[in-house]
Amino acid sequence: LRELYEAENLEGLQLERWATAERLGIDDFNFERLANFYPQLYRRKFGDNEQGGFAFLESQMEGKEPSYGYSVLSYLLSETSHRVVITTNFDNLVADALSIHSSTFPIVIGHDALAQYATVELRRPLVAKIHGALGFSPKSKPDDISALPEGWSVALKRILDRYTPIVIGYEGNDGSLMSFLNGLAAEIPDRVFWCVYAPN
Repeated sequence: LRELYEAENLEGLQLERWATAERLGIDDFNFERLANFYPQLYRRKFGDNEQGGFAFLESQMEGKEPSYGYSVLSYLLSETSHRVVITTNFDNLVADALSIHSSTFPIVIGHDALAQYATVELRRPLVAKIHGALGFSPKSKPDDISALPEGWSVALKRILDRYTPIVIGYEGNDGSLMSFLNGLAAEIPDRVFWCVYAPN
């Protein structure tokens, strides 16, 4: 959004006043809920410039290191029976944390074509990147993340039939994973622990 603002703000407006639904061409855009409009902003910024979008994502993740939470997660993945991470993120922080804090390396599935390898009989941690991974055409545009590919639907149903999910840092803004979760049978998964950051 800031790059769009710097390139197109010819009136000298403040960012909050400049970023409107009409100016951006994004229905119901609300600056207060900026993160909810990531797919639309990504499409607005990069359009058909797929490689430019990938380069932007790579630059945003360059040199990032796992925070403390990832060390705890790497312990759970490597030392307990809790071995699955399902993520919409493109970064490699889970795998990096496992490399730093354990001697266990994960199976990382970063492309739809590999979804069949997301099994429930696991000898090592599984990182299922349902929107892809850096280097494998990560998905950011609304049309790309509106529905979950069949391969992922089959794999995730199998996983959630066996594992109870703890949801952290996911607001359900994409159509793919959220629609999939909403469409599951009532008994799959048996329950969900959905963590929300609410400091107040």
